[in-house]
Amino acid sequence: MDEERAIARTLDFLNRKLKPNTLETRRLMVTDHGPGAEILAVSWPSGRVLWRRPNHRGTEVSVLPNGHVLYIEDPKSLVTELDANQNVVWQYKAPPGSNLVSAQRLATGNTLLVDDIAAKIFEVTPSGSIGWSVEKPEFKGQAMRRARRTATGTTLVPIQIPGLILEIDATGKVLQRLEFPKRMPAHALPLPDGGMMIGLAGPGEVRHVDAAGKTVKTFGGLNPAARMAWTSAFAPTPEGGLIVADYMGFRIVEFDAAGKIIHQVKNLPWAMTTLALLP
Repeated sequence: MDEERAIARTLDFLNRKLKPNTLETRRLMVTDHGPGAEILAVSWPSGRVLWRRPNHRGTEVSVLPNGHVLYIEDPKSLVTELDANQNVVWQYKAPPGSNLVSAQRLATGNTLLVDDIAAKIFEVTPSGSIGWSVEKPEFKGQAMRRARRTATGTTLVPIQIPGLILEIDATGKVLQRLEFPKRMPAHALPLPDGGMMIGLAGPGEVRHVDAAGKTVKTFGGLNPAARMAWTSAFAPTPEGGLIVADYMGFRIVEFDAAGKIIHQVKNLPWAMTTLALLP
């Protein structure tokens, strides 16, 4: 039944006609964690697909400063880097039995990874050796998700089932613990000022909090014009706005800096777990 619904959404999307002069102002990378099982480069706000590549239902894609694309192929537990021509230029394969759910390229050249089965956050060097590793066995089976390194060298890790965002230091000590019961956080993006942006579910919301954890602004949430299901994927725009992929709502929404919707594409055939801006 899920596959039939996905096919129906695909046909609906392909049958819809774009407006003749739709302005394409950006390019996005998204993951399809659904039956399509691929990463896609998409023109925005038209929704036109530029290129696509299988990811076997991996949950992560990011864009590097040089324009390369880094993504996870699951269940292979393989991390792949593509250049601007979609050629493979680097790969790392985790040991058998791993389940990689997060990959971030760091300024050092290392890649920050999360193995959900082992509840482990670790770095691999360009040669594939382990450079740093922390395990949190108390969170095994609790859906550890996208880890991101902060400007001060700590690491943010969302844990979906208990509804937690942890900030840990290099030893694994928890420095900060934010609680979002039943809100299924999957992504916490650290900001230069020590704050963060957090994607939540039920209702879908991206919440901007300051360094003390106080809410500064929300995108979506209880706003009836922007009601979303699960905002597990989002990317800030250079103008101060936000582009959000609604994982369970099958749409992409762009907000301006004031939180007003300026573009959206609905009924997409993709279950999007991550979204990034291409240069």
